[in-house]
Amino acid sequence: GGRREAAAGGEEATTRANKVPSCHPSAIDTIADPLAPVQLSEAFIAERLREYAARGGADEKHLCELEPKAFAEQVLNGKVAVDEGDWVQPLYRRQGGVWRLSKLEVLFRLNNSSGVPFPAFVNFVKAATDPDPDPDLRSSFRSHAVASLKRVDERLSQLTGEQREAMAAAGILTAVNVTAKQLEAALELPLENPKLLALEETEYDDEPAALEELRRQAWQKLGAVSLDDIKPTLGEVEAFAHQPLRYGPPLDPSGRPFKPLVKRYSHDFAFAR
Repeated sequence: GGRREAAAGGEEATTRANKVPSCHPSAIDTIADPLAPVQLSEAFIAERLREYAARGGADEKHLCELEPKAFAEQVLNGKVAVDEGDWVQPLYRRQGGVWRLSKLEVLFRLNNSSGVPFPAFVNFVKAATDPDPDPDLRSSFRSHAVASLKRVDERLSQLTGEQREAMAAAGILTAVNVTAKQLEAALELPLENPKLLALEETEYDDEPAALEELRRQAWQKLGAVSLDDIKPTLGEVEAFAHQPLRYGPPLDPSGRPFKPLVKRYSHDFAFAR
């Protein structure tokens, strides 16, 4: 299991097909080798991380069908599934006409590298966050976010000092997701490698009263902080159309709408600005 990404300068693109189990010392060794800067290229990283993805398998059906409280107990709290690894998605920044590795976005996964255990994890997040969270599930989700950040920090500490220096020099961050209401707990965690870590603020919770101050503290302590899953609303797209917009959402292989544009979204372009 794990989480997601955070900010940096320059153009960035997500290689969505390459969600892989790579926040792991041997994989970061490959990425962080200070003697091989060519390894920061998109083609090299994609091929190496595909090898790690191939080691996974399908998530167990009964875990995917768990109700939120059972999912928290059996998966997040480790009664059945063991959450001891992190899957990352590489994010690239364009430098001199070449896409080079910029961030490792930590994602929550069990075995299947292509997505979360569905619908169990999605239902759990909905039940654990605003507008009407279950207090116990909210606490479990907060503890899980903090534990993910701590575990990723420990994995970075397993690298050599030379490798960490190479990552810092290349501007490569490892980013973990938190909601706005988990940010304070994340900032309280003692970290060995704060400048190699970043937080990404997800859209799942309402903003706490002290959010601006918490963001300021995050920028001071960590390598970066940013918003997760920014996307335009239908109205924001229509504002740039030169004629009436005829829109239909893309479909996934089963024929269901895939991430359609919506009329309202908390992390729309206006909010990001």
